[in-house]
Amino acid sequence: MAAKSKTPAGKSQLPKELEALFAKGLEALSEGRGDEAAKTFADLGRKAAEAGNVGLERAAKGYADTARIRLAKAPKASGSEPTLDIQVLLNGNQAEEALEKAEKALKNHADQASLHYLRATALAQLGRFEDAAQALGKAIQINKDLLWTFFLEPDFSKARTHASFSVFESMV
Repeated sequence: MAAKSKTPAGKSQLPKELEALFAKGLEALSEGRGDEAAKTFADLGRKAAEAGNVGLERAAKGYADTARIRLAKAPKASGSEPTLDIQVLLNGNQAEEALEKAEKALKNHADQASLHYLRATALAQLGRFEDAAQALGKAIQINKDLLWTFFLEPDFSKARTHASFSVFESMV
């Protein structure tokens, strides 16, 4: 014979504070905020241990470990490699923001052809064709293979007809 539950269905036996921490940790974990989730679950584990709730302590430790693992596997933020962020902005037709990021990144990495190329792409999207041609010229000067990328890039389709881009036609 099964024992009857002493709590109504759907009611938690956890104190409100622990229940709130658990919910906060789950929300952070599901939204990809691994660092916040790990800290919340670690805090929950400590408080569960203090309350003598071994099961919740173990569950919180498992969730904290899961959050740390997800955090370790997550791609690193753009601080060191901004090209991906700039590409995402350009693909989302956010040329102004992409241009700002490219110019900021170029202050520290003026020798990166890809950043000059992305700056040129942003300028072309904005219709600033002369500036785009200058930026593209710098990119090609550093990496000649970007000339072929330029010819394939749809963002330059209008720019190619501008007089300042005629120099790239003669480079082929």
